[in-house]
Amino acid sequence: MADKYGIKVALPDFGVKDAKPEECSITPEFPCMKIKLKQVPPHFGVFTKTFSSTPATGETALLTINHNLGYKPAHLCLIKYAVSGVSRALPLPAYSGISLAIYAYVSTTQFKIMMNRQVGGTDPNGETWIFKYYIFVENGA
Repeated sequence: MADKYGIKVALPDFGVKDAKPEECSITPEFPCMKIKLKQVPPHFGVFTKTFSSTPATGETALLTINHNLGYKPAHLCLIKYAVSGVSRALPLPAYSGISLAIYAYVSTTQFKIMMNRQVGGTDPNGETWIFKYYIFVENGA
């Protein structure tokens, strides 16, 4: 570790001074996830979707962000919503039975939060869903 600068945290039962990278929870041997700042639209944030009517069946894009990175970046998306009056926060994909799927995906140009509602499936009319999303990049700035 003499040539590496940064924080090193060893897992239980390992000494921080001689722990190998795979024996650490944090080490400068492995790069951390990066986010590009000052992007328009932002590559991280909170998106709120309130349903004022019954959504159509099939796939519906709830949010589309053009990132134009030229590769498929790693991403993370969480959803917070109430089910039977109980507030839940979950990573995507999330499902309401087999009739409603909520998921996020990326292409080489876009990040999308999607919903796929089957015929006669769960109706989110009147519900508010809150998403927290992150689009990670190879080189942060």
